[in-house]
Amino acid sequence: MSEVDRATERLLRNVADLPELEAPSRLPGWSRGALLARIIDNAEAYAAVLTAVAQGREPPRVTDLPATPARPATALPTGPRTDQHADLLARLRASAAHFAEAVATMPLTAWRVDVVCRRALRRPAAALLWERLRVVELHHVDLDVGYSPADWSDGFSHRLLHDLVTECGKRDAPPLVLSPLGAGHPLMIGKLMIGTAADGVPTVRGPVRHLAGWLSGRGGGDGLTVVPEGPLPSPPISM
Repeated sequence: MSEVDRATERLLRNVADLPELEAPSRLPGWSRGALLARIIDNAEAYAAVLTAVAQGREPPRVTDLPATPARPATALPTGPRTDQHADLLARLRASAAHFAEAVATMPLTAWRVDVVCRRALRRPAAALLWERLRVVELHHVDLDVGYSPADWSDGFSHRLLHDLVTECGKRDAPPLVLSPLGAGHPLMIGKLMIGTAADGVPTVRGPVRHLAGWLSGRGGGDGLTVVPEGPLPSPPISM
C-alpha cells in the first residue's frame, strides 16, 4: 500500500462517523462537508490528468483549489443528514479509488511527462503523488476530527517542511531560522542583506512535525522554542 493510500485510509476511518457536515472546519470559511467535497474534487482532477498522460493525450490544466470559500467545491448532497454523510463517504471512497486506479495504469515513462499542477507550476506527472498526499494530510488536520501534525510521519513532515521553506523563499518573508530537532541542519527563511550577520535572526527550534504544522498554519507552536528567547513569531506562510 502506498503512502497516499495509507493516508487516505486514515482519513476515511476518522470521518466514518463525522457529525455535522455543516459545522465549520479549521480552514476559515469552509464547512466540514465542503472540505470533504474539496478532497473529492482534488482526487478526480488529478486522476483525470494521469489518465490523459497515460493515454498519450494532452492533460487538462490543473490549478489547485484556493483555500477560500469564494471557490465552491463539488456540489454537496442534499437530503437527510445521514444520507448526506453516506453519500459523501461513498464519493470520497470512489474518488480515492479512481485516483489509485489512474496511478496503477501509468506507464513507467509517462511519469516524466510535464503537467500543470499546484500553483500553476509545470512539473513531471510523478509530482502529483506528493501533491495528493499533501492535500489529504493537510485537510485531514483541517477537518478537526482529532488528527493533528503530531500524527504525520517523519518522512512527510520533513518533506513538507522543506517544501514550505522553499515556498517562503519566493515571498517577502522576514529572516527566520528553523532548527528541526534531529534533522542535522537548520533551514533559513527570508533573506539577509549583504554584510548582515545572522546572529540576531530568531531561531525556532522543535520537532519537525511541530515546525511543519506551525509553518503550514496547522499548529499553534506547541513544543517550539525561540532563540533569543521571545514570543513565537507569526508563521510567514499558511496553506
